[in-house]
Amino acid sequence: RIQGFIVNQVMNFQYTNPDPANPGSQVRNGKALLPKFTAKLQFPDVLTAGDRIVVIVPTDFIFTDYAGSCVNFRWVCDADKLIAGQDCVGPLQRQPVCNNTLQTITFNVNDYPSIPQETLIQFSLGFTNPSRT
Repeated sequence: RIQGFIVNQVMNFQYTNPDPANPGSQVRNGKALLPKFTAKLQFPDVLTAGDRIVVIVPTDFIFTDYAGSCVNFRWVCDADKLIAGQDCVGPLQRQPVCNNTLQTITFNVNDYPSIPQETLIQFSLGFTNPSRT
């Protein structure tokens, strides 16, 4: 018998990586900093306490600092949904755990009440492209 785990239905994943000098194009150069990288996740199921979201980062991308923290992590909110002067607060209570050895970004869901299905989860990190892209 092989142990398994529950897999969610298909989720929606998108990313943007605009070039600050030319917002109509994306940063593609090797070893280039990706200062505007944003990921968007939406799940067809409710996220409940105990769930985990694990994003596997492609090999050789640098996304952690020397202490192992996520580089420049921040939640991203739609500006038109924020009240003037209000900070963007993400839909999850905690920031993710970034692991450069495993090449993962892990969000541990410990939220109550649960996060409704199709909730948009947007975040930004300060990635650096690998030498070859």
